[in-house]
Amino acid sequence: MVESNETNNVSAGYAWTAAVDLQVVVTSATSDRNNVTINYTVSNPGANAAGSFNIDVWSNSASAPTVGMTGENSTTIASLAAGGSVSGSLVVANTSASGTAYAIVDTSNAVAEAVETNNVSVPVPWTAPVLAPLSYNFDN
Repeated sequence: MVESNETNNVSAGYAWTAAVDLQVVVTSATSDRNNVTINYTVSNPGANAAGSFNIDVWSNSASAPTVGMTGENSTTIASLAAGGSVSGSLVVANTSASGTAYAIVDTSNAVAEAVETNNVSVPVPWTAPVLAPLSYNFDN
């Protein structure tokens, strides 16, 4: 069929991004007085897979870590599928009776993300167990 205007048959287009969005949550932090074990889950609700990235954890941090800071312990994740998640734990040395644990994902900004502001976990407080004093009986 012939149209009166053949120049308007193409749309102006729609801009979209198939992006990665890494998010990290500290699920728990426990201490045995010598170490703090920080359990975390990283998810990627984005539409694309994430390439290699790192996870850093801190204990006794007074404030939230920022991108570029080196954690007290870290690990590298080779990749994370779109819609996927990965859980793990990292251990840091303990020097106090209580503290706050944080995790941050992609501290080196290796992965371009749709949202870069949600890479730090909320703080999770922990308390080391109190050791009961030993009692001795010298009558025996």
